[in-house]
Amino acid sequence: MSSSLSNRIGLAIRAFVRLERYFYRTGISIMEAKNRIVRNAVKLYLSAPLYELLPTA
Repeated sequence: MSSSLSNRIGLAIRAFVRLERYFYRTGISIMEAKNRIVRNAVKLYLSAPLYELLPTA
């Protein structure tokens, strides 16, 4: 196995373990955590959008 592939697998496992530990400590579900991330991202984007959508109708 190449070292770059080993590094990627190691980082993926580390991220997974850290997320699981976070879910356990905070008591929130995986879906709630994902929803929080998406909501925050959408709020930030809507506060200063990069692109303007033109009306289609």
